[in-house]
Amino acid sequence: MLNVFIHDASTLTGALIQARPDNMLSRRDHLENFVRSLSANPRLFPDVSRRLGEIAAPALVKRGRGDRFVPLDIGLRFLWGMQNAELHVFNHCGHWAQWEHTDLPLMIRSVGEGGVGAAIGGRVCRPSRRKACGTSHMSRT
Repeated sequence: MLNVFIHDASTLTGALIQARPDNMLSRRDHLENFVRSLSANPRLFPDVSRRLGEIAAPALVKRGRGDRFVPLDIGLRFLWGMQNAELHVFNHCGHWAQWEHTDLPLMIRSVGEGGVGAAIGGRVCRPSRRKACGTSHMSRT
């Protein structure tokens, strides 16, 4: 199933595959709480879009263009719903942009410091993973 989290499944390593269950099992109390939450609240992820306008802090919304779990339009909803949001869409990227794009921490630090576009020049990719990548960036102003 992990192969649907990323754009290029050939980049999955044995260490990454093993890290998922290891991380989940390292804090059984967190896993048990999550399972109990699902039982207590079947609608664990309710629609809170009506409250997005209350978020005034600078926010980076990152989306992978090839994300098969959360559609791109959810990122657009966040962009237009929050007061000070920036949306960055990674081309050749799935659900795990934090793994597929090593410059993501730089982008996160740059929010509120001139914006993501100024920090990265609009182009981010992990050259060792792919020959070319494209990115797209939007700010709500």
